[in-house]
Amino acid sequence: MKLLKNTKGEGILTFIAMLPFVILVLLLAVQVVIIGYSKIALQHTAKVAVEKAIREEESRIISTAIQTAQSTGSSLLYNFSGRSTITPEGDTSPGEIFTVKIEYNFPKFSVITSIFRIPADMTVKAQASAVVQEVP
Repeated sequence: MKLLKNTKGEGILTFIAMLPFVILVLLLAVQVVIIGYSKIALQHTAKVAVEKAIREEESRIISTAIQTAQSTGSSLLYNFSGRSTITPEGDTSPGEIFTVKIEYNFPKFSVITSIFRIPADMTVKAQASAVVQEVP
């Protein structure tokens, strides 16, 4: 039996065979980065919203928290107004703790969600709390 010594094209066949796995790993890595970025941006949004809201007069705290979260989140995250839920909680009286909770349904690759069984409604969550200050 004679062995073939011509190995031309062997590298390209290996590359073509491995390409789907490489693409899948890259998509998974990008998805993990999107989740991490969404979490960091969401925490920043909640913090900015609560810090601005606690400096307002008592009647404007909740509306200020929502407006600030919307404007900050929209500048940082994709389709924030359509994918997020902002929940202000707590007493708005001076000296009380006020909390802003935000949930964001981050964008997902359909290939990744089907292969790795990531739920379609998976969200990242963040919250920030602060003591309401007395307005002079």
